[in-house]
Amino acid sequence: MSQLADLIQRYYDAFNRRDLAIYDRLFTPDCLVEGPGVQLRGIDGARAFDRVWMTAMPDGKIVTLHKATADRVVMCENRYVGRHDGPLVTADGTLPASGRAFDERYMAVFELEGERIRRQTLHFDRLLVMKVLGPTDTSARNLEIAQGIYAAYGRGDMPYILDHVDDDVSWGIESVAAGEVAAHGIRRGKPGVVAFFEAWAATADFQSFVPHDFVAAGDHVFNQLDYELTVKATGKRVRNTGCAQHWTFRDGRIVRWRGHEDTAATRDGFRP
Repeated sequence: MSQLADLIQRYYDAFNRRDLAIYDRLFTPDCLVEGPGVQLRGIDGARAFDRVWMTAMPDGKIVTLHKATADRVVMCENRYVGRHDGPLVTADGTLPASGRAFDERYMAVFELEGERIRRQTLHFDRLLVMKVLGPTDTSARNLEIAQGIYAAYGRGDMPYILDHVDDDVSWGIESVAAGEVAAHGIRRGKPGVVAFFEAWAATADFQSFVPHDFVAAGDHVFNQLDYELTVKATGKRVRNTGCAQHWTFRDGRIVRWRGHEDTAATRDGFRP
């Protein structure tokens, strides 16, 4: 590796370990950092530019694919790899954390002065960044989450369910039979969601559980559910079809879930 390429690699290594203090030795005081829609000057500007990407992807790493050097110039093709877990400030606005994986190529051109970087120019597809990390159809995403909850329940994946509910979620089946059917009633928060599923597991064995007819509209998802279960204490069979389920979302998390079923039929199954 040439001395010029080594300087750039030291900069990338510093970025990847989040060592912003060393920028004083890597950049000239009047350096220029520019990319699509942005220009920043000085070492603090170089730090500010890189902090944008560090904040947006706390685990983000620069992976160098190719380097070429000329007289005081280094050109690099890189990948930036990470998960979008923080806000990304762009010239087109701030993209809130999407949780999506990011792995895209870009070009960087460096002009050097002595043993420091005088100018860094970045070339990447701004529209591609918006496409990969920008807002999506919330209805489609909410529908995907609701269907994913049912799949997670079927495989016993409680962590998946809890990852998609709000800390203060309101969850349950409204029923005056809550005293007789352990799973009925309204619960709050993630512990309440756990208690809901534990109540069903402790009191009933499901023979069938079939969600269907999903419809999404903005922050709301509706579906129907057919199920059949045997009450452990009584041995009675309960069959409910066409139960209505209503999910309410806010910012991609479930803040309210209500199940509507023939509560009298369920209660009768729990009575001796």
